[in-house]
Amino acid sequence: IISDVDEIIKKEKIQEIKKLVSQGNEPMRLSLKLYRYFLNRRDMDIDGSGRGINMWNLAIAGSYKTVKEYSPEWLRVHQSTSYYLNDAGWHFTSLGWSKAYAYKLESWSHQERNTEENKDPYVLLTQARKCQLVEIDETYPKFILNNMDYFKEINFIDDNFQIDIAFKVFDER
Repeated sequence: IISDVDEIIKKEKIQEIKKLVSQGNEPMRLSLKLYRYFLNRRDMDIDGSGRGINMWNLAIAGSYKTVKEYSPEWLRVHQSTSYYLNDAGWHFTSLGWSKAYAYKLESWSHQERNTEENKDPYVLLTQARKCQLVEIDETYPKFILNNMDYFKEINFIDDNFQIDIAFKVFDER
């Protein structure tokens, strides 16, 4: 399985992935639900097209032979495949609120996105609120469910505060 650290594959899907890959269904894209800015803000329009594309498909599974033949990055970004495993996990991206997001932008390879506007807390919250507010339920990873207070404390959960409150306090509760 080739994925970024914030792309989490469901434990119960691992055996299914192994079986499908061993049967030659590879490389296989793993379709993940995408959450942006907060653990409970699901992006229902990933590419901004309005077409309702709501699954992240860059995590990939394949045999050692396939990974050796190509590079992991080539498989993730360039390889087209007819094999997909739906609802394979979660992609939690850009969490941690404005200071953490600014750090990500400053450290990330996509420097075209590293602008003062993209780091503005008002713009960030406006973008976050374009994502659907969802309930954190039993379909989430157990670690998240068992540590809700911690995730609230570090601003990983949007408790739907008003958009016009003082932005200077967003990084601390």
